[in-house]
Amino acid sequence: KEEQTILEDIATRSKEAYDLGAISFTEYYRAQRDVVSAQTQLFNTQEVVNNQKIALNLILSQNPTSEINFSELDLYNRNLPFPTSVDTATGLALNNSLEVAQFDHLANAARDEKKGVQISWLSWSGVGFDYFARVSIAKSEIRKIGLQKEKSRQEIRSQVAAQYALIANQNKKIEFQAKLVDMAQNEYDQALENEEEVLGTHIATQKAKLSLMYAQRDLMRMNYELEIQFIKLKRLLGANMITNQLPLN
Repeated sequence: KEEQTILEDIATRSKEAYDLGAISFTEYYRAQRDVVSAQTQLFNTQEVVNNQKIALNLILSQNPTSEINFSELDLYNRNLPFPTSVDTATGLALNNSLEVAQFDHLANAARDEKKGVQISWLSWSGVGFDYFARVSIAKSEIRKIGLQKEKSRQEIRSQVAAQYALIANQNKKIEFQAKLVDMAQNEYDQALENEEEVLGTHIATQKAKLSLMYAQRDLMRMNYELEIQFIKLKRLLGANMITNQLPLN
């Protein structure tokens, strides 16, 4: 909304400058087009937000038109005591993986079934023709479950390593973007000073302000993306998503 207000101000000043012959028609037209583009973007954004609110109300079994008031999210997940070592984190993820644990249960059930097949001849008149085939199938099922478990463990190892890499890359992007914000802030401060000393135009100042806002918005987006990466890591490690307690082993 603030962006649209600034662009409308630039468009108004551009119309005045164009009428005075201070700028070209192309520059004037671009200013008018930017206003329409901002209006479209704002409308689309509001539509997405409204649809998400309706979806959330439906999930909460509330009236779809009920008003939902959101406060700014606290980006706290990055400050949780995550392991600094990928190996330690991988160990936690493997120890707390429900998927890996289910293969242990399946393997136990398969071994019990194999035992049942092996002693089945005691309850029947001798060993049937299919006895050895059934024993072989039971053994094969145990091996199959073992391979599936190892595959699951390898996937978890890869996911944890990938998550740490994504977090490291995102932190680097944030570091670079923070520098761009500082540069945009310096340009805006200089533009304000130039305008006060009649060395620059109000339009130039507003454009510098827009550049600062774009840089700040990108930095905010990157920080939210980083928070999502930490939430994914927290889930991989088997953390309690309500109390935010990370597992100790």
